[in-house]
Amino acid sequence: MPILRQPSSEFRTSLKTCVLILASLFCLFVASGLGQEPIRVNVRLVNVAFSARDSRGALVENLTKDEVEVFEDAVPQQISFFAHSADVPLTLGLIVDFSGSQDQFSKQHERDLQVFLKDVLGPKDRVFLVCFGNHVRLVSDFSQSGTQIMEQLDTYRHHDGHFLELGPKESRDLGTAFYDSIFYSVTEKLA
Repeated sequence: MPILRQPSSEFRTSLKTCVLILASLFCLFVASGLGQEPIRVNVRLVNVAFSARDSRGALVENLTKDEVEVFEDAVPQQISFFAHSADVPLTLGLIVDFSGSQDQFSKQHERDLQVFLKDVLGPKDRVFLVCFGNHVRLVSDFSQSGTQIMEQLDTYRHHDGHFLELGPKESRDLGTAFYDSIFYSVTEKLA
């Protein structure tokens, strides 16, 4: 039986940072359209994501619809649908740094990514992969297969020029395309 190990704290920190940056850029992207005429709609259904903790701070799992109350302006609201986050399909964008500064960490990052995909990716989830160094490249479009993502990553490692370049063709002699990889992931894949 293979031994599963927890992803390194560096990987978890990097992953959290990338997710926060992607979320921030997505909000900025959405906010950039605020100068336009507002769209008005009547909404009868609102998604509310939450987590619950007990008095010791531990996550409470397996809550049911009957154990949750939602209020708006002190008025109880009807809960029409209730699902656990494991039941909700994920759409993920993964960004991998292939710049020279990461060469010594690439094997460890690959193992961490493989464990992450195996542990997190469910049958209804989809993920795309963008790699960057001096250029931003779409290595795998949306896929439900962690194996396919890893195969594409391996192909990229040996033939990076064969993949679609995102964004303008720029020469970055003294830096990487880190911010561009986040921007183009949000605007071209998640928008």
